[in-house]
Amino acid sequence: MSNFNPENYYKTNLIIWSAIIVGMLMLIGFTYFLDQSNTFEPAENAPEIKNILFALILISALAVMFLKRSFLDFQKIYTKIQDTEKSEKKTTFFSKLRTNYIIIWALSESIILIALVEYVLICEFRSFMLYAIIGLYAIGINFPRKSLFEKHLQLLAEKEGDSN
Repeated sequence: MSNFNPENYYKTNLIIWSAIIVGMLMLIGFTYFLDQSNTFEPAENAPEIKNILFALILISALAVMFLKRSFLDFQKIYTKIQDTEKSEKKTTFFSKLRTNYIIIWALSESIILIALVEYVLICEFRSFMLYAIIGLYAIGINFPRKSLFEKHLQLLAEKEGDSN
């Protein structure tokens, strides 16, 4: 267990989360400048495209909400690592938790990416900004809270009979 450093683990999660937020903000800025340049013309079949992309955004947003409940649940993660050696349980558990967080964050970012595609095809900046706010909200509510990490660390110690 000497390889597992709780503080480094948490800081790495914050760095990953922050990098994704910065990328999302850069996409918003990029789209704003595209809008100011009047570069694109709306596609002829805009209503159909808009409905399809709205459905994709809705699916992504709902997936974020559903996966948050499922992917960050201690018992569900612990069940998946049952066969891991005791000496590697913490590392494996928190690696799985990080992977789950990254999946949720990527789905949150996908909302803005789909909105960007919609903007390029339909040229409605207000619609893009609405979806961008939804994407930022989705990643904002999935901030890697230290309290959740500490709670998981404590539950893992209790399960393993470890006093760390």
